[in-house]
Amino acid sequence: MDQCAGKPSCSVHAAAISAAAERLDDMDWQGVPGSICHGDLTLENMLVCQKRGAVFIDCDDCFASSYWLDVAKLFQDVTGHWCLRNLYLADQAGRDLLNAVQRLDRLAPALRALVALMEPSLAIRLPQFAALHLFRTLPYTQDEKLVAFVLTRISAVLSSASRRP
Repeated sequence: MDQCAGKPSCSVHAAAISAAAERLDDMDWQGVPGSICHGDLTLENMLVCQKRGAVFIDCDDCFASSYWLDVAKLFQDVTGHWCLRNLYLADQAGRDLLNAVQRLDRLAPALRALVALMEPSLAIRLPQFAALHLFRTLPYTQDEKLVAFVLTRISAVLSSASRRP
């Protein structure tokens, strides 16, 4: 988290950032299977083409290579609402934000159920990996409101751990 140290956008929330870091640090990070992965599999990096179907763009070099992290990145968008950050921060988001949140809220149980069916050991830990992805955005935040949004969403994602399928 040193990259965030001293940044005005982060310094206002230093105590909350430290608390989130400690909460994440206390979790079990063992047993993540290695595999090929996209590295930044967010909803923003998927295109749906009429003829080709789903197309994945903007692959990234990742800090660890595992399909678990890709699935958690999707969960970061679906429950952490990372893909909606601009709507959350917009002054006039209103109905657009509500519609987008409602759509993601309908998608969340389906994603959880799919992960539980395909990889039960990941399903249990999905919120912590999604929260980690959100936490990793903090050094790149340029705005105090975005930092506050990320911290709020980390808390919401970690709270979702008790709402398994």
